[in-house]
Amino acid sequence: MRGRGWNTDSFSGSVRTLRIVTGHLGAEVPIQETDIRALTSMRTTLHGPRVVNYLRLRGLLEAQQPSDPCIARARQHASTVSHPAFAAALHAFIDVLLGQGSSSSRPRSPKTVENYVVAVLPTLEAWTADGLTDPRQITKKHIEAALDPLTGDQARRLHTSLRSLFRALKRERLIFRDPARGVSLTVSRPLPAALPSDRLAGLLDKVDDPCDRLMAALVAVYSLLPGQLVRLLRTDLNRSKGRLRLRRPGRMDHLVYLDAFTLRLATAWELQRHRRWPDSSNPHFFVTRNTAVDDSDPPISAGVVQKTFERLGLRAGALRVDRIYDEARHSADPVRLMELFGLSHLAATRYVLSAHPEKSPRRATTLGTDRAARRRRTVSVSSSHYVEWHLPGYGPILELGVAPAWLQVSEQIPTTGRRTIMANVTCFSVHPEQQSIPPDGTVFFTVGPDDRLGGAAITATVQAGSSSGRTVFAEVIQMATRSQIDFPGPATSHFLDIVVRNNGHVSDGAATIDFYDVFITSITP
Repeated sequence: MRGRGWNTDSFSGSVRTLRIVTGHLGAEVPIQETDIRALTSMRTTLHGPRVVNYLRLRGLLEAQQPSDPCIARARQHASTVSHPAFAAALHAFIDVLLGQGSSSSRPRSPKTVENYVVAVLPTLEAWTADGLTDPRQITKKHIEAALDPLTGDQARRLHTSLRSLFRALKRERLIFRDPARGVSLTVSRPLPAALPSDRLAGLLDKVDDPCDRLMAALVAVYSLLPGQLVRLLRTDLNRSKGRLRLRRPGRMDHLVYLDAFTLRLATAWELQRHRRWPDSSNPHFFVTRNTAVDDSDPPISAGVVQKTFERLGLRAGALRVDRIYDEARHSADPVRLMELFGLSHLAATRYVLSAHPEKSPRRATTLGTDRAARRRRTVSVSSSHYVEWHLPGYGPILELGVAPAWLQVSEQIPTTGRRTIMANVTCFSVHPEQQSIPPDGTVFFTVGPDDRLGGAAITATVQAGSSSGRTVFAEVIQMATRSQIDFPGPATSHFLDIVVRNNGHVSDGAATIDFYDVFITSITP
């Protein structure tokens, strides 16, 4: 007991549990772990974790099969669906999310699996009440009707869950087509904001425990996520080099360079941990009195981190956003934010534009998908007009420069239901040496995702004939969604504003091939 750092006052519940178990079941054969946990769930005065560890070390425990509580709850929710066809579909969905489908895939976290299942349950029950008995009966209209009365986070959560569900069923060949594929959702994304300075003053003075002080410093100074605090290992901290390694599944590890003050807080926590639990073998950096003595080496729960910041009167997420926002306000450099906090380029740019609205692109009012911002805009391209679009940290990425006369139009394309206010495409255009003659050919536009600007990317390819009639340039677009218009085509349904930049040309004698970058600034239905 002294070696484990246990308090004798709190040890009586474990002794009582051990007496009851051995008195009723005996100690001649191993005791089932399920019996111990069932007993301790009946009364608050009975404690089971220490009894389980004690019997395991002495070979007197028949351990139960390990199971994640989130997965168990997700399976239970799936089994409660009234119609068996939808219940079977949910179980297949869970298998795919866990990477156990017919084809291998990256498994999702157990909490994500549970959240997806809980989100789609009411919708599946509503479809059952409407007389639908099979997932193959669901159409796009059913999904849009389910999303229509919802707003905000509820709509986004259901939209994401339904898209993931039907994508998984389509992959498992349980449905013929994916009805959620073409369903789009308009949502507003809140901009990062700073916390009032009076709420941050004397933050570390509000707590005395070294563990709480270190957690607060790692979030307030280095913007660690609560989940990263939970997963930290003792080997991740290198005090001699002042570095902390953050493990990010599916991504490269991120190194955080700690200052002298944070290193002193880390040393104080390590000394307290060694004094309280000198024999603890738990590899995790943060432990509690329960996880420190548990031989299964579990991490702390998310509730431990949440209670720490409740004592501070702040949310960990809000404190993290305030730190990144403050750095963006002083540096205005997204690359620095990526290096300091391990953000993606999209997140870093979003923080910079929120802290410096004057640096936003001239032709865009927001980076989200606000309905009010999606209005028709046109631009006239002429050889005398020149515009630069600067993105913080990246220099000019949009130019409006010299272009032939036949490119001075605002083309339009069908956007297949997508909604965006910014997108970027590259157009390879071929034309004869006579600049005033438009090319003889067809332009193919393909709509797809664009990670850099968060909108829709449209790849355009011109198949043009030379003066002798032969094709001098052609490219096949390997994407599913494709639409075709003549070049230059008349306005029909959807407008997009384009600007052109000449990237140079090559000549093969019969024709001159010019390469142009075409930037879309808005797409309006």
